Amino acid sequence: MKIYIDESGSFSIDKKNQKHSISCVVALVIPEILKEKLFAEFEKWKNKIIVKKELQKIEIKGSDNI
Repeated sequence: MKIYIDESGSFSIDKKNQKHSISCVVALVIPEILKEKLFAEFEKWKNKIIVKKELQKIEIKGSDNI
């Protein structure tokens, strides 16, 4: 089993403006038996949207390599 965890946001209060920021934690759990197929499909998807990334400046990530 592979577990991937990612976070976004500051997880703290903006003391100057007394505002709460938005923060998020996501976990993805992938059974070993599905890992190769899932990663191959993800790579195909990333390659399809490379043109959109250049035109729309969207964030792809997935540790890019495209």
